Amino acid sequence: MTDFLSDSYGRRCIKEYRKYVNYLAEHEHDLDRSLHHEPSYIEFTLCVTSPFLKFAPSWQPLRHSMEKCFLSNQIPNPLDQANNNSIDNNDKSSTKSDTKSDTKSGGKSVNYGPCMNVIENIDARGRADLDVMFRNEPHQTSQIAQALTSYRKQLNHNERIHRQLNCVAYPEHSKCSTLRTNMFSEVSQGACSELFVASTKCFETQAKKKKKALWKHIFLSEDLYALASYKNYCDQVQRDMMRCAEKYFRLAVISYDMERTLEMIDPDFRRNIMKQEWGIVTKEQRQEAEEKMKLEKKEMEELYAKYKQQQEGD
Repeated sequence: MTDFLSDSYGRRCIKEYRKYVNYLAEHEHDLDRSLHHEPSYIEFTLCVTSPFLKFAPSWQPLRHSMEKCFLSNQIPNPLDQANNNSIDNNDKSSTKSDTKSDTKSGGKSVNYGPCMNVIENIDARGRADLDVMFRNEPHQTSQIAQALTSYRKQLNHNERIHRQLNCVAYPEHSKCSTLRTNMFSEVSQGACSELFVASTKCFETQAKKKKKALWKHIFLSEDLYALASYKNYCDQVQRDMMRCAEKYFRLAVISYDMERTLEMIDPDFRRNIMKQEWGIVTKEQRQEAEEKMKLEKKEMEELYAKYKQQQEGD
């Protein structure tokens, strides 16, 4: 789930997210509950939920309803577009001026009004499915709160820094690199602790191997191939840890921005979120939750098999 969300905001839907961020920046003083009817929000929502609409069997009725409505009202279907929205190295120099206007319909804003009922159903279903996915990953998702705390600490209560940067929509800013660097230690030892331990062990083991005499390597059957394989393993662990740290940095920025937006459009948001239990899930708690999920899945499969057997008997 955390990988899906990070990829959606940081790569697959980066252009739609930039438009959405620009709209929020321009209208934050007069923002109200009509946000969900804004083209920038709708296009971003459709982009995030596009994998569900394309591949999830239970989403097919929603997809058919959307395509039928879009076709009858001559609204461009985002699912028909090639996956050209990913950000690459050549696109990182983009600026806010590149995306201040909607460009999906020749520079004009698309009128989604005739299909709002379908779009609202897609939005609600997407939120529900994402919530279920979050609950199914108690260990990973609980770490976002810790990363968010670290991000707030780096902002040092300076809201203007976040408004100017938004390091998910515009990662090219040099200050974003500084924020990442300052947060790396806390995130790597918190949300990415298992990879951090593996990486530390690699460095320690490699240092010991370098100090060994040649005859010890021969005696322990450690040839050059084995040493090179271990080095490749350690390099992969290091790359995984860097990706993990980048992911949780991105999720922290996203969470911070979502909290601000929800506070602006929903006066009850802060009161409701205080009821939730935040905190870090330990490795043991995660394993316990995973075992519980496996047991529940097994029970459901047994019940379904029993039901199917009864149906065949009838």
